[in-house]
Amino acid sequence: MQLQRADAVCSLLLLQGKGLAASTVIDAGAAEGSFFLLRGEAGIYPDAHHFFIDAMEENVPVYEMVARRYPASHEICALANIDGETELRIDPGVYNTHVGGLQPDLPGYSCRRVLVRTLDRLCRERPGLRPPYLLKIDVQGGELDVLRGASEVLESTSIILDQAVETSAGGGRWPTLAE
Repeated sequence: MQLQRADAVCSLLLLQGKGLAASTVIDAGAAEGSFFLLRGEAGIYPDAHHFFIDAMEENVPVYEMVARRYPASHEICALANIDGETELRIDPGVYNTHVGGLQPDLPGYSCRRVLVRTLDRLCRERPGLRPPYLLKIDVQGGELDVLRGASEVLESTSIILDQAVETSAGGGRWPTLAE
C-alpha cells in the first residue's frame, strides 16, 4: 500500500484513518480561523473541540461565531514558556504579526502589550479540553517557546502540526527548526 503524505491535510487524514485519536484541537496562532475551516472542508477530526488561541483580540468575533455552531472555545493571549505580558508586533497586513524580538523590526508595524500564558496553564484552567490533543502551532517564530510551556500538554498530545517560518519579509531566508 502506497501512503500519500503530500501535505498536512493528507497527513492528518492518514493519521485519522489509522485510528490516531484527537478529542481537542489546540490551534495556537489561530488568526482568522483558517485551520478550523480546513478541518471542516477535509473532515479532519470532525467531532473534536476546537480551542482557538491567538493574541489578536480582533479575531474574537470569528471565534464566537464558530462557537455558536460547533464545539469550540477561545483564549486571547500569546503563548510562551512563562506567564506574564509581552509586546506584540502587528504587521500592517496582519499575517506576520508576532511577539516582539522574534524577528527583525520592519517599518509600518504597530505594537501593543498582550497577556502571555503557557499552554499548560491554559489547559489546566479549562477542564473541558479533553485529551488526546492535536496541537497545531503557527506563531511566527515563537514555536519553541510554546513547546517549552507545554510539557504537560505534550504528554497527552497525539499529533503536532507545526507551521514554521522559512523566509523573511525582506526576501532573505530564516533558519528552519531543523537547522
